[in-house]
Amino acid sequence: MSINDEAAWHHFLATLERDEPELRRACGWARAFWFRVSIRSDVRLPLPNTMRSEIGVLLSWRVGAKHLDIDIAPDCQMDWFFRDSHGDVTDGSDDPVAELPDAFWQYAMQVSR
Repeated sequence: MSINDEAAWHHFLATLERDEPELRRACGWARAFWFRVSIRSDVRLPLPNTMRSEIGVLLSWRVGAKHLDIDIAPDCQMDWFFRDSHGDVTDGSDDPVAELPDAFWQYAMQVSR
C-alpha cells in the first residue's frame, strides 16, 4: 500500500495489528524502525510502501532503478533486499537477522529523499 501521509501509515499498521494479532510485534518493529530513521540525519527515507507479506510485514522503497525491502517476521527477525538495476547491484539476506547490517544503511542512503 502506497501511503504519503504518516497518520494514514500508522492507521494501516493499527488495522493490520487488529486484523492479524500475530503481527503486533512486527508492526511495532516497523514503527520503531520508522522512528529511528526519522531521527537519523544521514538517511531520509520517504514513507515505505507497506503490505502484508508471506512472512509478516513488508516495507519497500523504490526510487528509479533502486529497490530496497525489509520483510519483518512476527518474531521481528528480518530479511532484507537491495537492487540497483542500472548498476547491476543486488545484495541482501535471506537468512533472518535481528539487526540490519551496515550495508543496509549504505543502500538506504541511496534511496533517501
